[in-house]
Amino acid sequence: MNVKTVQEFSEEWKKVWEKLIGQSEANESKWSNAKSQWREPFQLLGASLLYTYNAIKLMPEDMLQKTVRDAMPDQDSKIVWNSLKGKEPGFPQNNADEKFKKLASTMHVASSSFRLTTALFLIHQELLNNNASAPLVGFLKNSPPDWDRKKLTPCLRSTNNLNSCANGTPLDEETALAMTLAYRDEFGHGEEGAGSEWAKIRRGCVDQFVLCRIIEAQLLLAELGVKELAKIK
Repeated sequence: MNVKTVQEFSEEWKKVWEKLIGQSEANESKWSNAKSQWREPFQLLGASLLYTYNAIKLMPEDMLQKTVRDAMPDQDSKIVWNSLKGKEPGFPQNNADEKFKKLASTMHVASSSFRLTTALFLIHQELLNNNASAPLVGFLKNSPPDWDRKKLTPCLRSTNNLNSCANGTPLDEETALAMTLAYRDEFGHGEEGAGSEWAKIRRGCVDQFVLCRIIEAQLLLAELGVKELAKIK
């Protein structure tokens, strides 16, 4: 598997984005139907893809092959935050600063993970309620309604040998979900599964995630989400 570039990720993103926007144009009746279960996951998928887009655009090329922690060390984060004193923290005003771009890109990756995992949950839950098949329904739980982290723990543990996209195998959907959910929990300071095996191994696994793999996982899941969303009436 070759090293993926920012440009290649941008091209993959565009293909998924166009499929999503195509659904909006083709589903006028779903926009006007107050009972439609399609609109909320559509908008969450759209928000997730917007965040992923900005993460890709801001991310320096060499950052893609770094682990999550090494990509933005605490010392660099401190420099960025201190530099914002007396300034507007908007992206246009600060995009010339390389460290700001790195920090902002990791923020966008985390924000995408929140929206994406929620969108996928809503889609799979609706399909399950209507007795329709979907690839990840086996990882849903009912009480409370959420992704079943216990069932996803083996998938998360398997990422210990994942390596970079430069020398690893392509992700499958189950592993991509485990990675994105763990990333969401870790950087959202979530306590989901506190005391469980998932919670015990999460930090160690996330520390080894290479950013190109996170972007790969998000695009794979977004494409899956767009495909499954089309089944919702």
